[in-house]
Amino acid sequence: EAIAFHRRIGAELKAARLRYLMERWAGEAAKIPSLRLLTPWNQAGRNSAIATVAHLSLSPGQLAHLLFEKHRIFTVAIEHPVINGVRVTPHLYTRPEDCDALVAALKSIG
Repeated sequence: EAIAFHRRIGAELKAARLRYLMERWAGEAAKIPSLRLLTPWNQAGRNSAIATVAHLSLSPGQLAHLLFEKHRIFTVAIEHPVINGVRVTPHLYTRPEDCDALVAALKSIG
């Protein structure tokens, strides 16, 4: 079913949708002073909405916990010697309003 779904929408439309979602949430998150985007979200050729964001005063685990407990937004905390941040993984079915809710939650955490 997943392959049939992918074939129905096509790779170009799928990539465009994911780029749109990336630009929507990451573009706004990049303006939040307490955050640092670890993924080059506005780089030409990106075709995924996935990115990693770090909070300057919270650990990835703390940020992921706050996003879920206070806002019911599930993310993945990555605490590794090479990268420390929270991976945000929108998909095709993610609504633009969901991206806006993520940005609002990140702003409220400060």
